[in-house]
Amino acid sequence: MKRKLFVFFTVTLIFIILSVATTFSPAKYANIKPMNDDVDKVLLIGHRGAAKLAPENTLASIKASLEYSPDRIEVDIQQSKDGIIYILHDETLDRTTNGTGLMKNYNADELNKLEAGSFFSDEFKNEKIPTLDEAFELINGQSVFLIEIKMDGDFYPNIEESLVKTIQKYDAHSWVIVHSFNTKALETIHALDSTITLHKLFIAKLNFIPMLYDGKIFWQNLSAFDYCTEFGVYSSFINPHLVKVIHENGQKINAWTVNDTIEAQRLINMGVDGIITDVPNLMKPIIDKNNLQK
Repeated sequence: MKRKLFVFFTVTLIFIILSVATTFSPAKYANIKPMNDDVDKVLLIGHRGAAKLAPENTLASIKASLEYSPDRIEVDIQQSKDGIIYILHDETLDRTTNGTGLMKNYNADELNKLEAGSFFSDEFKNEKIPTLDEAFELINGQSVFLIEIKMDGDFYPNIEESLVKTIQKYDAHSWVIVHSFNTKALETIHALDSTITLHKLFIAKLNFIPMLYDGKIFWQNLSAFDYCTEFGVYSSFINPHLVKVIHENGQKINAWTVNDTIEAQRLINMGVDGIITDVPNLMKPIIDKNNLQK
């Protein structure tokens, strides 16, 4: 764990230094004229449902997010031992449920007996880990459903196939997007059904250099993701040059995870297309205000 933290902070420091060296500091752009006047409105995207309003990735969290009419609701998926897709952020159960260990070691009957709300507050102590089907039935086109696939088929056998079949089952192509840090998972889904909208997640990209960091450093131009319509980028590493390049490629950029209104305004001024947030209640007024000014 210490080694992983060391590597993460070392990589982060390198990206900070090089980003500053290759572009102006993003903080200088807090009051510039927005660059996205000619594109659609800024989108409100609930993160893990509404992760600060109810226990993340539960039906209660999705319901809390729906109260603020978000443009999209994002969740994460994992898979059970018997191939059922569930809504959960971590591969392990420990942090947000009363279970322990890897989800993939439990079958659906065992997982359905666990609770996933008391870590947030006793008010939600009867909340369960929802299945992907339950989330589909709840959202049902009220918002665009943004699904993050965490691990590919090497970790969860046939998860991409199961996800594609579920989207097809609900005839949800018009209101579902799949995004991921995991490029292999995205490529597999694209091969299975090229009509599913895909977004690529990453943490940082160096300006003028074909290097991306999405948990791993690799040499890649953004053009390699021409099958993706948008990118989700860690907010601290978004800068005007990156926004410009993505827009010039005919794609869009969303910032994660933004829970501060000042930071949201800075990013909107920079030209981002969407704000991914744990607090849609706080972000909605500022996003609505900016959209009215367009």
